[in-house]
Amino acid sequence: MEVAIISHSPLLRECVEAILSELEDIQVSRHGKTLIEIDSFDEDRNLDIILYIYTGNENGLDEIYELKSHARIGFIIIDFYNNKELLQAATETGIEGYILGTSSSEELIYAMKQIKKGKKYYDAELFPLILKVDKKTIASTLTSREREVLLALGRGFNNRQISKHLYITENTVKKHLTRIFDKIKVSDRTQAAIYAQSIRLTELEKVI
Repeated sequence: MEVAIISHSPLLRECVEAILSELEDIQVSRHGKTLIEIDSFDEDRNLDIILYIYTGNENGLDEIYELKSHARIGFIIIDFYNNKELLQAATETGIEGYILGTSSSEELIYAMKQIKKGKKYYDAELFPLILKVDKKTIASTLTSREREVLLALGRGFNNRQISKHLYITENTVKKHLTRIFDKIKVSDRTQAAIYAQSIRLTELEKVI
């Protein structure tokens, strides 16, 4: 996996690069202060992910829109300032990953692997902020059965318990979960459960 790191802080760039350099399957091929400092992405078909480290000193909104002009590449924002406007712009423009600067290196690596697979990854701590925009709209895109599965998941049920509770096979549960993850833009069942709890289980019950 080839990665580029963008940050106005040389120290942070070097720290993240040092972490990633210990992994055999990840190569930091370029880094810079801004996108302009990095060579043309269009000429590099091997670049998989750009890590954009936001430290509060740069015009993050402008750079987000510039990032998404390179739609072929996956992006992860590492936000050290918990900037709500930046988060909203990221969700609106379809940025694939967003984690906080307090995240562990393990979470960063996990997010990168998820995005490499074509999935999205947003820090679970951000869900309450994301959902303030429109809590019910996303849930309303789920089918009645998907909402039932998500409701059960939010209550701590495993796949077998969901299967028995809803009188469906475990394989069907897995298929529902895959579609749910895609619709609510999460990568795994833990994030989905947090999502369900964040929008309040009673809200899900109202639309079932």
